[in-house]
Amino acid sequence: MADSRVLVINCGSSSLKFALIEPDSGAVVQSGAAELLGPNGARVRTGSKDTIELPPGAGPAEVLEMLLQKLA
Repeated sequence: MADSRVLVINCGSSSLKFALIEPDSGAVVQSGAAELLGPNGARVRTGSKDTIELPPGAGPAEVLEMLLQKLA
């Protein structure tokens, strides 16, 4: 069986929260939130306390693209 995980996303107007979950156990592999989406210079904070700065104007699409690349 292929290794599969579930990416759960909750997106609002200025933030995006995410969790990567093991479907069999429900264990959270990684989680975090993107804050200040829009013109102010967004940043992503993960459960491991890492912070990734994004360019001004970054929105949900840019955050999702970055997450999918990082989690792949």
